[in-house]
Amino acid sequence: CRYLGEKLERAWIAHDETPPIPADQDQLLHARRMVAQRCLYGVDKNPFAVNLAKLSLWLATFAKDHPFTFLDHTLRCGDSLVGLTARQIEAFHWQPKEEGALLRDLPSRMHHILNARAQILDAADETPYETLAQKLAVTEEQMIDLRLAGDLIIAAYFAADSAPERETRRKDLAERYRRGQERITELNIEDELQESVRWLKTGQNRVTPFHWELEFPEVFARQSPGFDSLFGNPPFQGGLHIPGLYGRAYHAFLRSYHPHTHGNSDYCAFMFLRAFALLRPSGTVGLLAVNTIAEGDTRQTGLDFILNNGGWIFNASSSVRWPG
Repeated sequence: CRYLGEKLERAWIAHDETPPIPADQDQLLHARRMVAQRCLYGVDKNPFAVNLAKLSLWLATFAKDHPFTFLDHTLRCGDSLVGLTARQIEAFHWQPKEEGALLRDLPSRMHHILNARAQILDAADETPYETLAQKLAVTEEQMIDLRLAGDLIIAAYFAADSAPERETRRKDLAERYRRGQERITELNIEDELQESVRWLKTGQNRVTPFHWELEFPEVFARQSPGFDSLFGNPPFQGGLHIPGLYGRAYHAFLRSYHPHTHGNSDYCAFMFLRAFALLRPSGTVGLLAVNTIAEGDTRQTGLDFILNNGGWIFNASSSVRWPG
């Protein structure tokens, strides 16, 4: 936020395009507030981390006579590696085929959600926080069934360890979801579907899916879809430990997205792959990693794949001593 705020302020000055600056702000603070509301996105599976990020940005963009910058639409909670594309959700399958779609109205609903989110992203600096929260509530209501569908697909995958059992569970949930949408069934079917999602999110190997294209639709609906830049400090964990920590289904799900991956690959290699997949053409990634990222099976899974598919490492620093 600070970095982009400085760049935006310099651009205003260089092009003589500085907008009107409110009395309780200077140019740099106003630039930061615009960047925070319109340019920054974040995901973490720890709700406390999400709230801490909001607090940090509020402190960096505080203006005494203006509401806090609105961040609820762009800082979200979920597992960034476990989620589905809009196409997968539309087909109600982690491996969608060309024919058939359960959620045929998904494109039109996403269009309405995009319009509602645009009003938040383009809101004036003085727009009351409560007004933006109400606009977000409208999009959240429209998202309920779409999120439910995505979570149910993931629940079906995580409910079994074999492909036939997963497919059986998926078909069962798909039928229940269809009947629930058409309101042609018993009253408790909604509770049954929600129970499947609760099991996924609160069970032994609990996971909260994050469907990037649903949560941040404006990023993927533009002409050149994807993020301009992604950065972070992903967790590190040896590949052989992932099934024991997160469950065999979790590890299988990560590898199903990338059939080339090796079972011994470090957890952070999957973060590199997900970041690369979320980029727009010419986008950039900046991630911390252990030296293992450039070695053996982890290198084959992550960096080698990226380099063989249009990626380019333009800067890397190895064996950096952690500050402090």
